[in-house]
Order: sequence, then structure tokens, then C-alpha cells
Amino acid sequence: MDHQRLAHLRMPLIQSLYKAPLDDSPTFISDDLKTTASPCLMARDKRQLTCTLPMCATCQFAKARKRPTKAKLSKEQFPTITRSDELNPGDCFSVDQYESSVRGRLPHTRGRESQQSKLRCGTIYYDHASTKIFIRHQTSTEAAETINGKRDVERECLSQGVLVKQYQTDNGIFKSKAFEEHLRDNRQTIRKSGVGAKHQNGTAERAIGTIQNMARAMLLHLRIYWPDQFDSGLWPFAMDYAVWIYNNVPTADRANMCPDELFSRTRNRHSLLRRARVFGSPTYVLDPRLQDGKKIPKWNPRARQGMFLGFSPQHASTVALVMNLETGAISPQFHTVFDERFETVAADQTVDPEERWIDLWKNSRDSYLNEWDIGIDGPLPGKPPEFDSDSDSDSSSSSSDDDDDEDIIPITKHKDPK
Repeated sequence: MDHQRLAHLRMPLIQSLYKAPLDDSPTFISDDLKTTASPCLMARDKRQLTCTLPMCATCQFAKARKRPTKAKLSKEQFPTITRSDELNPGDCFSVDQYESSVRGRLPHTRGRESQQSKLRCGTIYYDHASTKIFIRHQTSTEAAETINGKRDVERECLSQGVLVKQYQTDNGIFKSKAFEEHLRDNRQTIRKSGVGAKHQNGTAERAIGTIQNMARAMLLHLRIYWPDQFDSGLWPFAMDYAVWIYNNVPTADRANMCPDELFSRTRNRHSLLRRARVFGSPTYVLDPRLQDGKKIPKWNPRARQGMFLGFSPQHASTVALVMNLETGAISPQFHTVFDERFETVAADQTVDPEERWIDLWKNSRDSYLNEWDIGIDGPLPGKPPEFDSDSDSDSSSSSSDDDDDEDIIPITKHKDPK
């Protein structure tokens, strides 16, 4: 269940979160916060610490890759080394933009906005020192909207005492006059990649791939367990929740600290991970009248069903974003019950990622002319099918008289047993 709650992170990482980390905190962490008394996640059984890792069907759908070849690297691989001028949070941010062919819905419009107003792209920000990720969704890649997202990120950084000094970007919109003037006004510098050299901004490219893989896995998990309510337009909420999880998961290569801790230089107890829920799970919200201390008719339902879409960034960490399935409204809710196993909804728990069921329905069953759809199947056959043997033709002619009175005429005919 923790694997599903944490955006289908790799199984070895989930298993490591059940173990108490070693005390190898950086020197800037105070002594009274260096020791972690308990692991990040609480295992229900001690066997979870050493058990064989299971296979997740959702991960196979969402993270499939080509099989590796047997080719060997000719150059020795060295570990990633932080530059001397990027040791502190805010020293350098890698920035890149992403696009989506599927338009994403806005959080405040109940899903009724026009196609032009929906989200179709965004900008991701990656801090080199702490590996923390910020994300801002946009309706276009124009300079004005990109600058507004940059200001919003810098305000969030400033609230944690971090001032952004430099940006590493590709070309594109980042070489526009408006963006360069904005950097100059804020006394910030920029380092651009060469034309066709996206590897020079590889950290941002890798950050986009990581967040998109996590968001894709959560959406496919929703599609498998609750297909009636699946909507690919919810990808902005899935990406936001993926960023929230990524920034709160500690790893060994970060001295068992999460990006949020490294960025703010404060230690936390990782209690947020224990509050994580399965994205898209059915959520039951208490009736608003009961929340206000009022009464409702005795035989009326006391809760309504919704869908969990993450946590609200503007409220306490215990406040969830829940979508009303009837109105499409998304609101922050506290009095909630989560069905993370999808036990209260019906689903066959299978998914065809390529949606080939129409072809299977047409080609993997007996078909008759009275079921022929000209719009789908094309024009009616001009002549009956040809048969190789004379016996087939005789049997076909002998049985034609019997079939004249029938309304159903098969397209193909098999050999009659002798």
C-alpha cells in the first residue's frame, strides 16, 4: 500500500524507508535533531524489511523501457559532483518547460472552462544543491506567463530564506528579450545550453522525466481500479502530488534527508509521508451541515463520495483536495475517510493501454451481415467469398436453399464435416 501511496516509487526505496536511517547528518544540523528515533514508514510486519519485492502491474504499464543491450561503456562513470559555486540552496536553478497534448483542467472552474483556458504546458525548477523541485503549470509557453511562474517560485523560496541567484536553461523562451530584462532587473544571471545540446541542462530534463513517470503511474492506477472516473485531464494534480512526494522522500545519497530538509536547512520527522494517500482513491466527505454542527434528516446520507487529488498547498498538511464527482468542484476538506483499496467501487482491475478492444470485438468473433455497420466496417461485400475445393461449392449451393428463409447470412463459411 505504501508503494501505491508514494506514487509507485521503486520498491527498494520503499523498503529502505521501513528501516531506521544511520546518523550521518550534515554538520549544519543541530545535535538535538540528528538522531531519528523511528523510520520514515512503519512496517506492519518485520518480514517487510527483508521480503522478496513484489511486481506491480501499474509500474509495468507506466515505466516500461526497451531492454538494455550487452554493450559496455567505454568510459568510466564518475559520481555526480556538485560544483563549488552551487553548494547552497538557490545558487543555481535548472529550468525547463514541458508540454502535454492532453489539456489539463483548472482547480477552480469545475472542469467547465474552454479548451483555450485549460493547461497544456508548464515550467519545472530544479535546485542543484538540495535537488528540490518546483513546478508551475501554464496555458502557454509565452514569456509573460513564464515570468509570472518564476516570480511565484521565488516568493516561495524567499519564505524559506533562500534567494535564487542563477538559472541554467535551454534556449527557447528563455532567450527572449522580456525574460532577459526580468533577470537583469532582479540582478540574476543565466547560463544557457548550446543549440541541440540538451544534455547541458540534463538535470532539468531528468527532473521532468521523474515527475512524469510518477504522475503517469498514479493516473494508470486510477484507470485500473476506478475506470468510470478516470480522466486524463487530471494530470496537473497528479504532477503536483508527485512533486510533493518527491520533495518529502529521504534517500541515502542525500544523507537520509529529503529535498525539503536540505533546501530549508531544517530537520523534520517525515510525518508527512505517513499521511500520504493513494491518488484518485474514493474519498467520503462529511455533509457540510454536519460539519457546521447542524442536523440533517435522519435517513439522509451523512457523507458524499469524492476523489482524492492531493493535499492543499494553502492549508494545513492534513487538508486534502477532494473533487466532487457530481459537480466537478475541487475543495479542501478535513472531515474525510479514504478508501485506498478501492473496495467501495466496482472495477475489473485490468487495463488495455492501447485500447485495442474495438479491433478484438470486430475480428475475434463471428460476424453477420445484419450486424454490419457501414460507417465502421465500410461498404457491404460485393460477392460471396471464394472457396478452393469443389466440395465446398457443392455444399454451399446445397445449403443456400435452406438459408434463403433466414435473415442472418454469415460473411464466412467453414467446411461442412463429412
